[in-house]
Amino acid sequence: MEIHILTRKWSTLILLILLHHSINFQSVSGSPHFDGPSVVATFSEPVSHHDNNTSVEPLFYGWFFNESIAESISIIGKKYFMEIYDTIPQFQTFVNDLMHESNVTNPLEFYTKPLDPDTQLPDLHYHITAKFCGRNDSSDQCTSYLHDIGQYLGRPYKMHLVGLFFTKNTYGIRIKLTAEEQKLFREDTRENSAQAVVEETNEIDGIVLPNQENHGFAYEPYYYTKKEQPEDLNHPFYPGIQFRPQKDNFHPTESRAHTTLGCAPGIPAVQTGLDLIQIIDMEVSSFAYHQDFIVGGKDVPEATLRQYKVYDEPGTVVFVVYPSEQMIAEAIFNAYL
Repeated sequence: MEIHILTRKWSTLILLILLHHSINFQSVSGSPHFDGPSVVATFSEPVSHHDNNTSVEPLFYGWFFNESIAESISIIGKKYFMEIYDTIPQFQTFVNDLMHESNVTNPLEFYTKPLDPDTQLPDLHYHITAKFCGRNDSSDQCTSYLHDIGQYLGRPYKMHLVGLFFTKNTYGIRIKLTAEEQKLFREDTRENSAQAVVEETNEIDGIVLPNQENHGFAYEPYYYTKKEQPEDLNHPFYPGIQFRPQKDNFHPTESRAHTTLGCAPGIPAVQTGLDLIQIIDMEVSSFAYHQDFIVGGKDVPEATLRQYKVYDEPGTVVFVVYPSEQMIAEAIFNAYL
């Protein structure tokens, strides 16, 4: 078996699979969208490669964007942030108050890119966590998960980025999962958390996991038929990102699937998912006040910016961006060792 030396992150991902499985690798080249290394893995039973019979556990499984796409996502996020900061006084006051509390003077430096958990350096590859394990997980949950998803490791997926959000702690982008992606995602932990599904084909039926409730009756999804399917548009400013119109601006996913784009000083990236759960609560609650603004329309899709606040609860202000177009980008499903 021949393994080429890759970047640190990708080499560790491949090493993880080698340690857990007997796997045949076939390099993939010529992908029209993904310019990073990728592999196709043939699943078989796990084997131990350690004399002392110990195992190596991943930190998490998820979808990884390559560096070029990650940079495009970062630029789009910053463009929305600066336009909103420059034109919406309520958002400017919100950010200025947070900067004052944290002794930050540049608004673009308040939210900083998440750090690699090992090197503590900014992570070049944004990701969407599908299953968090922890390296010292003594349970069988991640072992069982690996058995379930082994055949999908190394596969490319189209991820649908449908909105952004800003809280006092984190700044992230929301992901709407396809039916197959939903089967791999195990981070919706609330009993009343519904997984929204984008159906591109009728080949795979949506699956509701035991800890998820089907809220399809509450939020009727809009499916493009083949006749209606708009052409995905590429933008020269954002390599690897395609844009597709959405039926309306307000389309909460009711899922905590997300990518962390930035964190406030001293805040870990894990807080982003918790913040998104609170946003979901506000979206479906009658106890949350909201105010709408129109933003974007130049270098980024026009969007509705909605400010939420729970009545009589200070510190609950959040801002959510609902773009008129979803952004589609390719990511590789793999594991982080």
